Amino acid sequence: MNELFEDLYMKLTMNFYKKTAHGQTIEIENISAVEMACLEVVYFLKKPTYSELAEFFNISQPNATYRINKLIKKGYLTKFNDERDKRVYYLQVTDKFMEYYSLNDNYINN
Repeated sequence: MNELFEDLYMKLTMNFYKKTAHGQTIEIENISAVEMACLEVVYFLKKPTYSELAEFFNISQPNATYRINKLIKKGYLTKFNDERDKRVYYLQVTDKFMEYYSLNDNYINN
């Protein structure tokens, strides 16, 4: 199973870099590896709260808030209130992130 996953990951990564070399990428501004990991986790967790993200990465709430606010400012994340408890915010990736992230999705669909 590990070999199968490694093979799939390698093919996805190779396809991504192949498309990058041919200029088929979306401009992505100053995103660090940690920020990209944060965005992917938000995407995979499907609308987590600030606390859920902090817990996942085992970081403090202020540290998570700092990272989230940077990504919101760059336009890759949005936040929205819970309808019942206005103190709770959920996170969601934006279309700007999805345009970048969809490069590998196109390969999977093919």
